Amino acid sequence: MPFTPDGREEIRVTSPADPLDVTGADGPGGTGRRLLAVTACPTGIAHTYMAAEKLVQAAQALGHRIKVETQGSIGAENVLSDNDVDEADAVIVAADKDVDLSRFAGKRVLVTGVAEGIHQPVRLIERALAAPVYAGAGGGVV
Repeated sequence: MPFTPDGREEIRVTSPADPLDVTGADGPGGTGRRLLAVTACPTGIAHTYMAAEKLVQAAQALGHRIKVETQGSIGAENVLSDNDVDEADAVIVAADKDVDLSRFAGKRVLVTGVAEGIHQPVRLIERALAAPVYAGAGGGVV
């Protein structure tokens, strides 16, 4: 993946997409994965939505499907359903505030700050797909 002069990953998207839910076809050869993400910051204004947009663009560029729940200043939007979680291959939590992880037990979960979702979304997706499986409260990882 090419990088911009300031070290950020450069993502080129050739077609517009809903910035919060990409449900397009799998990537080349049908190898695309189903990803979920939750983005949140303490004020829930700019960074929450910037991270969501960058993650969607990166997933689309990589041929993956993604749905992003934003926990912004007006509350949670595009809330992930139980069905979304059941079908997910990995979950990214890019947040600078507490996010309840209990609904992601049994899934590969990567927790990081919201800035990484903005500046390194491709690397974040790759790390999430290799993340350990979250066992739930008190269980750590499986």
